[in-house]
Amino acid sequence: MADKQISNGTCAYCKETFPKNVIKRHLNTCKERQAAQEAAGQKSRAKKERLFHLLVEGRDLPMYWLHLEVPASAKLTDLDQYLRDIWLECCGHLSAFRIDKVSYSISPEDDFFPMGFPGSNDPLGGMFPMMPPVQAPPPELTPLFSMDFEGLFNKHFDEQRTKVADETGEVFVQRVMKLVVGEIAETLEKSLGAAMISDLKEALGADLKKLPAKDMLTRLDALEQEALKQQAQLESLQPFPLLFDDFREENMDKALGDVLKVGTKFDHEYDFGSTTELTLKVLSEREGVALGKKKAPAVLLARNEAPEILCEVCGQPATLVCTNCNWGGVAYSNQGAVCKKCAKKHQCGDEMMLPIVNSPRTGVCAYGSEWV
Repeated sequence: MADKQISNGTCAYCKETFPKNVIKRHLNTCKERQAAQEAAGQKSRAKKERLFHLLVEGRDLPMYWLHLEVPASAKLTDLDQYLRDIWLECCGHLSAFRIDKVSYSISPEDDFFPMGFPGSNDPLGGMFPMMPPVQAPPPELTPLFSMDFEGLFNKHFDEQRTKVADETGEVFVQRVMKLVVGEIAETLEKSLGAAMISDLKEALGADLKKLPAKDMLTRLDALEQEALKQQAQLESLQPFPLLFDDFREENMDKALGDVLKVGTKFDHEYDFGSTTELTLKVLSEREGVALGKKKAPAVLLARNEAPEILCEVCGQPATLVCTNCNWGGVAYSNQGAVCKKCAKKHQCGDEMMLPIVNSPRTGVCAYGSEWV
């Protein structure tokens, strides 16, 4: 398994290789990095600002890691874009940061396809936003949805005209509405009530006409407790907390300095279907001149060397992974990993193969495919 290997990485400045647990100390003393910082400070119009040193890791794949420096003035969208560019982007999926009980999310499809998705089911091939499909009402509510409410009101209104008494117009209309609501309630009682009785009969395995109400309530309480127990068991097996559980949601248009500080640990998720999870931590901050560009403020300080993944057939270094045989990403195991030679004999075919590259998203979705 790749995660048992000692993880080494390369400094982006001096190009030397160091173990993961040493690289931070090296970055603090790297002469080439110090020279780059001094050169940036000597430029005219050089402006000092707060700069964060971030460590980014695969949540369950710590052999993949990055050391980044990002200005505190940069936005979460800038950091998200950098992570997409260097590690994640494949099909324009959703993504989100989770910081202190707030989920900062983005929908890149809105940027890529502001007038709708190509190939959507509109007559102009996606030139207009797709309309959500109209959901049919549940069968038990069909009679309610099919009722002519205006006609129902007019019927009772005309009937009561002949019975008008010494009353105000408001009282008259309220009397009419009481009759309308009563007829609606009767329809609900017959349709929805029958449906609920049927559901309870199936859940309890008993005929409610013969089952005493007290026994029915006791059985329902037992079923509810059993459901809560099963839910608790499922939550205990969850490898990480669900992204949106108990989180307030905002967009990514926030400056890092407004939501982060030294020591802050936070998470990032890309693609809420075949999800790639990352953990991030602010290791330190310094006052200095940013080395990045205005449109791309994040700067790479160091990154891991690609972990060795072996061919499951011959044991040689693998270059491809079969997405049909591999689930959760090839770095979790060697399953589905093959070398170029063994790939020719693989039963699933070339169309299921993706290249193995230095990213925690290797083998997931369509990451690395030529058509992405």
